[in-house]
Amino acid sequence: MNIQRTGSTLTPSLSQSTQKQTVAQSPAHIEASVLQSILSKVADAFEPQAKTLTSPGFRQGEDVPGAYYRKVVSGSSDQNQSISATVTLPRFQADPNRMFDNGELAQTGPLDKPSVYLGSHASTKIDKTKVEAEADIGLQWTRRFDKNGFPTFVSPEVQNSGKPPTNEQLYSLGKDNVLRNQKGEEFKGDAKKMVPHFAFTPFARVDEPLLDAKGKPTVDAKTGKLQKKNEYLQLDQRTEQSRYFYAGEKVHMSVERTPGSTKDNVTFSVQREGQAAKKYPFTSNVLGRNEASVSLKRVASIDQFTVQTENGVKKRVGVESTQAKQVEATAASLSGMTWERVEVKDRKGKSQPMTGKNFTQLYGRDAKQQPVNEAKTFHVSGYTSAGGERMDITPTLGSKR
Repeated sequence: MNIQRTGSTLTPSLSQSTQKQTVAQSPAHIEASVLQSILSKVADAFEPQAKTLTSPGFRQGEDVPGAYYRKVVSGSSDQNQSISATVTLPRFQADPNRMFDNGELAQTGPLDKPSVYLGSHASTKIDKTKVEAEADIGLQWTRRFDKNGFPTFVSPEVQNSGKPPTNEQLYSLGKDNVLRNQKGEEFKGDAKKMVPHFAFTPFARVDEPLLDAKGKPTVDAKTGKLQKKNEYLQLDQRTEQSRYFYAGEKVHMSVERTPGSTKDNVTFSVQREGQAAKKYPFTSNVLGRNEASVSLKRVASIDQFTVQTENGVKKRVGVESTQAKQVEATAASLSGMTWERVEVKDRKGKSQPMTGKNFTQLYGRDAKQQPVNEAKTFHVSGYTSAGGERMDITPTLGSKR
């Protein structure tokens, strides 16, 4: 689940005029029927009267190591087209003893970072070579920047409150190295007590084979293995302040592929309850292929980083990218995560809630030295027939195997 990368810039597919119109029209000025139409673009018509379930009835499985996460996946089929969800975002509490700062904005912050996301896995053959692609698309915990691209800071109390900071509480560090809040007032207290401000922001990552100019998979001449690209798509975290999300907010997300299209064949939509959706199309070499067998997933996770020294310089490295892939003990926690509804849709438009035996529940299988104690780490309840559930994550390691 190591999906974190900060400092990237991505541009939404909305035209400039559309962006201005979206900002100008607040929910208070939109007719109810128009607002409902906007909401339905992501929150599909599949909104049943959800019934409480004693169990989701998932099959059980193990997945890759390296993070504290809980994943639910669909079966694999070339007919799978989209997954959509409504989520209430959780509160995240960082471990004050697992913070990192080497002077780089992109690396400064907690070594534990939550993410709530959708995605897919696809496999097919290109030029008789089996290829696979993995996509993680949703919201992740990242550094917040102001409208001018300057990093922001808040007091520890504000950061840990789980609520959006007010204009008075949110400070930016400008070129003159002075902290000023969003009203232009200079900070008067002890700047050393201020902490980098984080929030949930959209992201999209695709890990897939690299194709040559003729559309064929490329092979490394030395290793004989397929060359791959692990690419973060360009989603602008800085210029749109509405793209920062906080605990307790209800958010609609969807990932939809357009089989057969060679360009913009995957679309990520995200919207805050009561506001217009923003859509981010991108192109995948594998996910958009007609014959690709695709599984769909939804994940809630606390991703981890460890500190390694390279040439005398300390760097933050994702646990999943290390050889051991061993998660570390932490006092960080995630609480109040709620999947209000999750549905998958096939190419004929038929929807199915993500619950029952057609779906598999996966936890992160970890290194044999010290596995994750699943019972104490994941506290899940409130299952519904709409694919809903509530969950808290309190990372806990088990005994050695």
